[in-house]
Amino acid sequence: MVAGTGVGIRRREGSKAYLEEVVTISDGTQNLHRSTLDMLATTLVVDAYILT
Repeated sequence: MVAGTGVGIRRREGSKAYLEEVVTISDGTQNLHRSTLDMLATTLVVDAYILT
């Protein structure tokens, strides 16, 4: 089990919401998450990148 904290920004354009967040996990790893929520198509796409 891991835990973490994150900080990010969000914005909305029409029916889509965007979230970009840097998450620091308890083992010291940092990840960048870019998420797109399309409320009309009812889809959520999450791209995750390992930073350290």
